[in-house]
Amino acid sequence: MKDPRPGEPLIVFKDVRVGFDEGNVLDGISFQVSSGETKVLLGESGSGKTLIMKLAAGLMRADSGQIMVTGQEITGMTENELLDFRRRIGFVFQESALFDSLTVEENVAFRLREENVAEEEIDKRVRETLRFVEMEEAIEKYPAELSGGMRRRVSMARALVDRPPIVFYDSPLRSFRGACAAGFRWRALSSIDRPSCSMTRPPRASIRSRRKRSSL
Repeated sequence: MKDPRPGEPLIVFKDVRVGFDEGNVLDGISFQVSSGETKVLLGESGSGKTLIMKLAAGLMRADSGQIMVTGQEITGMTENELLDFRRRIGFVFQESALFDSLTVEENVAFRLREENVAEEEIDKRVRETLRFVEMEEAIEKYPAELSGGMRRRVSMARALVDRPPIVFYDSPLRSFRGACAAGFRWRALSSIDRPSCSMTRPPRASIRSRRKRSSL
């Protein structure tokens, strides 16, 4: 996956439709996210926020319309092409989705080891990313030993560690409360200068920044 040029649309949805037995969830939605911009999707439960994330990440297919990510049209990709595409993006799931049998270090390093990165480089990048999310001291712990907020931070580190061109956050602050959420918000959405797309729901979703927001 290529890095987008400055000013080039990073994500483009054109007249995208997705429906289930109960009717259309997305009915002709169109928007774009440019490089260097953070797009925050706001909406109540069931409005299609997570669905949009999964469509952009190649985890689901649209019934119609066009979706482009970093200049690639993913709506027409084969399953093998989508598998390669998914390996090159970052995605933070609502429930963290960590491997229970692996330590924090092993979870964060998982993709790097799959890519045969040198162990010295793995150690450097894992510690750097865990330090960014303030979880370096838990590097040898297992997910069962962590709180929900701590597991979410590890999930963020895993999504960021291989420096993907784009990161998707599904309810990034769901397990954070009060001052912890307020203090962590900016870094969570800044993603070490990586373009990102985040979805959440009001009223706790008031992201006070100069970056653009969209409502569903």
